[in-house]
Amino acid sequence: MAFQPQHPLQQKGFTLVELMVVVVIIGIMLTTVVFTLGDKRLEQLEDESRRVVALLGVATEEAILQSQELAFVVEDGEYRFLRLDKDNNKWLPLNDDSLLRARAVPSEMKVEVSVENMPPALLDEEDSNPRVFILSSGEMTPFELDIRNDHFDDKRYFRLSGNPLGEVSIEGPLE
Repeated sequence: MAFQPQHPLQQKGFTLVELMVVVVIIGIMLTTVVFTLGDKRLEQLEDESRRVVALLGVATEEAILQSQELAFVVEDGEYRFLRLDKDNNKWLPLNDDSLLRARAVPSEMKVEVSVENMPPALLDEEDSNPRVFILSSGEMTPFELDIRNDHFDDKRYFRLSGNPLGEVSIEGPLE
């Protein structure tokens, strides 16, 4: 038997064009996965922002209807509402209220609140956390609250702003 060279069309293997097509397809798939995850995190931030705005609206209505002073505070990985006990001049948590109960901040999120002109007369001596006061007149302490991802490189966040008239607005996503 004599050695016969193979015809070039009969060689086995992948061409450069075929390899490049596979690399492009893998790149498109990875890009889709990355954008899908990023959008999901942003959607979670927006959902949490809308939840806080809705709860602040409910708290404002409750304060007016019940003629009681309420406070919103963020601490220890949760946010909660407090009620002023006028007899003892103490702030008590609203544990028995199903809507205004304490809520844990999801572990991947960070919530920071800052208030303007916090009246010291409304604070407990041992408490230094900023509070948003919701008065029985419907007025509210002006505040800004940022909700952002804590464990990811995503720098986008949502900012909630409250004004003295008790109106709360959402801005975002911001960078």
